[in-house]
Amino acid sequence: LALKLATIDAAWLQGAAMDLVAIAIIGSGNDYMPVLRGTTTPALWRAYLTLRASSIVKGKGVGMLPLVILEEGDKDRSGDLHLGATDRSVAFNYPMLKKLLATMTKRPPGAPPESNSKVREKDVRNALPYLDALHWNLDMYASGRCAD
Repeated sequence: LALKLATIDAAWLQGAAMDLVAIAIIGSGNDYMPVLRGTTTPALWRAYLTLRASSIVKGKGVGMLPLVILEEGDKDRSGDLHLGATDRSVAFNYPMLKKLLATMTKRPPGAPPESNSKVREKDVRNALPYLDALHWNLDMYASGRCAD
């Protein structure tokens, strides 16, 4: 899916770069996080580009903002930071994440988990810790500080 070059600016590219990091972690795992079962990085990236492009073409939708939103921190704290670190943090575009993962699982975004599946119950219980760990990981990459 090709986007018109006129619609791509520096902010879009910066957002897409951090989104690719998140998608690579979800789809392939890393030293801190396992792969999210049922996903692959290429399939997630294709679904991501489709969501972003359709939102941009329509001028509305969950893909108007990046999946991972970089937030600048307090500029007055810059003297407290380690060499090479920044005071940036991240936030998720949860509606887009929900739609992206629903696309990967072929389930409607509002569908409840399958009621008679023990695996699904475990997945639901593990969702919040997984998102917390993903958030911690992306914060570390955005700020340049490793807290482990």
